[in-house]
Amino acid sequence: MSYDEPDTQSDRRRAILRQPRFRLLLTARSISFFGDSLAPIAIPFAVLGIGGDVGEVGLVLGAGAITNLVLLLFGGVVADRFPRRLLLVTSDLVQGTAIAVTALLLLTDAASVWSLALLQVAFGAGMAINLPAFTGIVPQLVARPDIQTANGLLSVTQSTAQIAGPSVAGILVAVASPGLALAVDAGTFLVSAILLARLPVEQVVAVDHPRFFRSLVEGWTELLKRRWYWVSLLAHSGANFSIGVFYVLGPAILADAGAGASGWGLVATAGSVGSILGALAILRWWLKRPLVIANVALTLYAPVLLLLAIPAPVWALMVAAAVATFSVSLLNGAFESTMQKLVTDEILARLDSYDWLISFAVLPLGYGLAGPLSEAMGRGPLLVLSALILVVPCTLTLLDPHIRGVRTLRNGEVVLDLP
Repeated sequence: MSYDEPDTQSDRRRAILRQPRFRLLLTARSISFFGDSLAPIAIPFAVLGIGGDVGEVGLVLGAGAITNLVLLLFGGVVADRFPRRLLLVTSDLVQGTAIAVTALLLLTDAASVWSLALLQVAFGAGMAINLPAFTGIVPQLVARPDIQTANGLLSVTQSTAQIAGPSVAGILVAVASPGLALAVDAGTFLVSAILLARLPVEQVVAVDHPRFFRSLVEGWTELLKRRWYWVSLLAHSGANFSIGVFYVLGPAILADAGAGASGWGLVATAGSVGSILGALAILRWWLKRPLVIANVALTLYAPVLLLLAIPAPVWALMVAAAVATFSVSLLNGAFESTMQKLVTDEILARLDSYDWLISFAVLPLGYGLAGPLSEAMGRGPLLVLSALILVVPCTLTLLDPHIRGVRTLRNGEVVLDLP
């Protein structure tokens, strides 16, 4: 890892921001990111406000997550068959409609737990289309050497929204109602859809489409051909499990230590700051060996797990959380940019859907097993084990020549250089 030439890097950022197509995508995504950050605050309070309990909050949120998980591979196939701009607009409209109906039901006191859960199913279906389509459209808008810089700019907007959005949502929920916060969220989807509909982009899709199952098999076959890809995914799956454990045990441990919700809020805010710093690093740094740097950086999530096991003071957890999310942000930017440069447009969305599928499958596994495992072995030992589950696979990837062989040239191109 080294710093790029300041003039070269700043010139590259300015050149990308001067491109009308990317500015339009960045604006639409910034608005959408802000809206997305409102719902995780508003929906739990909406369920509780209509008489639901904690289990029913999980039911509503889980309905969308499970639907997304089930349909992700379908979304990857669709995103390699149809115009990605059309899919992004459609997914924004589907998600926006689901949130708008949710807001209407809440504002008219007509909502029930089951109606909210069904609307989250529709929301999850829209997200399953959106995720691979968005990954696939970025290389269609910017030159491949500029993809890392473009992803860095997108990541900065996302991380900033994760700080501003929850604060706005909290104010709207406290002063007005969860329904109003979700109405604002629905509006952001509509604005995003209108902006994306104006996006001029060449459609790079295959002329002859194999059947759906065959498309899935082709995607899996292409994934197995790229060892740098699937080896990294296996390592990242261990990290996702450990991150799930952290987010379940963290609030409980801080509550028992007397820090409560305010302490956990400080840790979460520090994490958002770390995400922004990681995104800025992607904009600034030239990663000569991007997968080596990314996988090593991810091991920096381990300290916050170990400090939570003690448990350490809130200020120490805040510092460690910022380092941890910095590492995740750096990993995401480096890995996604590498994939978008080394994988052809025709199969990019399908490969990305496998990435999302593994992430969404293992993270909830960490959520679900954190409680039973902590009861069986204790919170501290589980957090130490989680740190090992994270560190060991990421470190072992360095032994693979395919991981070490992925190099970024000074002009921004990525090559696979094997001995």
